[in-house]
Amino acid sequence: MKSDDFNKPVYQVRSKNGGVLVEGSFEDMVKWLAANKIVGNDDMRRLGYAVFEKDELWGRVSDFPEFHHSDREGRRLLLEKRKSARSFMIAAAGVLLIGLGLIIWNQVWPRYVESTKVADSRRMAENAQKDAVERIESAVAKAARQVKETKDAAEKTVKEALFSAGVAKANAETLKSEALNEKVAAAKLSQESKMAVEQMKAELDKARAEAAAALKEKQKLAGDVELALSSIEETIRRRTESLTNKVAALNRDLRSATDEESRLRTTLNRINRTMPLLVKWKSGVIQRGKDFEYFNYSRSPLKLRFKVTLNDGSVKEKSLLVPVGGWFALEPSLHDDFKPGEKVTVSQEGQEGEVQYELEVYLCPGN
Repeated sequence: MKSDDFNKPVYQVRSKNGGVLVEGSFEDMVKWLAANKIVGNDDMRRLGYAVFEKDELWGRVSDFPEFHHSDREGRRLLLEKRKSARSFMIAAAGVLLIGLGLIIWNQVWPRYVESTKVADSRRMAENAQKDAVERIESAVAKAARQVKETKDAAEKTVKEALFSAGVAKANAETLKSEALNEKVAAAKLSQESKMAVEQMKAELDKARAEAAAALKEKQKLAGDVELALSSIEETIRRRTESLTNKVAALNRDLRSATDEESRLRTTLNRINRTMPLLVKWKSGVIQRGKDFEYFNYSRSPLKLRFKVTLNDGSVKEKSLLVPVGGWFALEPSLHDDFKPGEKVTVSQEGQEGEVQYELEVYLCPGN
């Protein structure tokens, strides 16, 4: 024995009654774990010259990190699957956010265009009001100039009349009459100027009323825009909830489909590996026992190995090529008078690449 064997630890697995169930090296424990002879919940301890005192205490198999086929490895694989599922959910959330962005662009942009048109209408109303005020101011200034000119002309006429009165008293009445006529004309002109100012005021009031109506229309449009934005937000929220529910439903359907596919693959593999051989036990005419007959229902001849085990412990084996279709009796060289309890074991002797069928054992029934 090499000196290194003394340094290798020995593993013991404890049974339920407290005794040592199995004992072996690390390699033995790995084989037993792979064959499910021991599991992660079994009690184990490690003994040896080179181990610490705490390693000789009993613990779970899953607590020993050197055994990668225990439950700890299963938990690690579960965490990796969980990370993979989280990455898939993040990708689905990204697709969802892109869809929401497209919906917001499709719904909000037309509202933005409408708000721009409202701003343009407001500017047009303000420009119209400004033009109306400028026209009124221009008309008032023009009327004031006319009144001033009329007043200056009247004063000049009065002065000339007074000057003429001093020169020629005889024409005083005439000048007085002319001055009176001029005064009447000035009063008439003043009345016309007053009417023009009132007309300008009326136009100003009308312009102000139009501006107020435009402002009211603007407020109404702003209310409609706010209501439309609220409706868009509610629609986006509902569609977001609907898309989230659909993604969750698709994930559930995907998991169910994956499980169903795995189950169907397992069933199909089991069916494909079933020996395509029909067998019947036929009672003999002369013998008291039974004859073994078989029928190949596959698409091609099969090279099979027949093994006959009798009640006295004797065994006979022979390879036969079984054609397709038709019932065939087992060759007498093997056996032709089976008793209850005797059996025939059939296995395939196929070449590499062919379908490998599972071994089948046929037991002779009682009478």
